[in-house]
Amino acid sequence: MNHTIYRINEKRPYFSPDGTKESRLDIRADGPYSLDMLGICVPSLKKEFSITNIMAAAAVYEKGGPYVDLYGTAPEKAREDERLKTSGALLSYQFEKQTYPSQPDDLFLIWLVFLALQENRMLSQKVCGYENFSCAFDERIAKAYCLYASLCVNGLIRKIHTFSELEAALYTVPVSVSVEQRPEDGPASSLSLRKPVRKRSFAIGEWIMHPKLGKGEIMKKDAKTYTVFFKVSGPKVLLRQFVEAQCRPL
Repeated sequence: MNHTIYRINEKRPYFSPDGTKESRLDIRADGPYSLDMLGICVPSLKKEFSITNIMAAAAVYEKGGPYVDLYGTAPEKAREDERLKTSGALLSYQFEKQTYPSQPDDLFLIWLVFLALQENRMLSQKVCGYENFSCAFDERIAKAYCLYASLCVNGLIRKIHTFSELEAALYTVPVSVSVEQRPEDGPASSLSLRKPVRKRSFAIGEWIMHPKLGKGEIMKKDAKTYTVFFKVSGPKVLLRQFVEAQCRPL
């Protein structure tokens, strides 16, 4: 069965429905690169825990969390804990007295993989020896490994010491302003009545459908613009007025 292959390309991965197995890391659920096996030493607890346990224990939901008791369970039990399914929407993560955003939905996972590989130099060197990454059961894991390898290959890994620096490295990319997306201005003295345009604000990490550029993920936003990473055409800066009036959520 075909699934996404994440491949190193400059500072970001690009995506392919299939790919060569040459220099490819296929991540298996029972393998050494799975989140159940990949661990981080938690300073406050003076013990190493799997990324699976950390993500489950750090999650904060509408109706509960963080469920810190999940640090002490087996990874598979932490992952399947009923509270993670019945506590409502995921709001954020709380890890080592710091709050992390839940959107984009893979960013906290990428940060934990980054920390784990920084602690395990031998494993880090093995990961950086691959050019393609695949994970049939959770593509976010393949993306996390590929982004880490991309940062290493491009000589950026030594500049990253904090979550904010990692976020900036992943989502601050050269962009072009699409001036053609500016809405046409009507005559100032027009007496015609126009039907009000329904606008919708989009959150960072949310996917939208652009009428011309197709599917894209909201990477950044400010008072006037959205930075959107489109699957086909890459990153674009679009006027907020246009995006909220003309694009629809996916």
